[in-house]
Amino acid sequence: MDSFGVALQPEDGSFGTFANIFSDRARELVNRRGIVLSVMLGHLMPHELGHLLLGTGAPSFFGIMHVPWHNKELDLLSRGLMAFMPFEAERMRISVQERAAAQRALEAAIVPGS
Repeated sequence: MDSFGVALQPEDGSFGTFANIFSDRARELVNRRGIVLSVMLGHLMPHELGHLLLGTGAPSFFGIMHVPWHNKELDLLSRGLMAFMPFEAERMRISVQERAAAQRALEAAIVPGS
């Protein structure tokens, strides 16, 4: 199955901030499978956000981060049942907290008027 999106991760290990969904590929799949496009996109977007928050090497055996999506995953997706696993949700919470702390530290380091 083709890729339906991409999340760009900087090579220096810093936080990724850009993700893209290939809606044309998603549209082709939903037309073949009879899945509602908004449901498909509603699963692709959090999958790519998951890569931004978990890193690109974040495979999972179950749930929304599992790839590739075969018939089983597409069936769950079409019923709105694909989700993050609890350990992924926890890792994403930690990632968001780390990003917020890094942003606060950056803002504190900027001296106004310099």
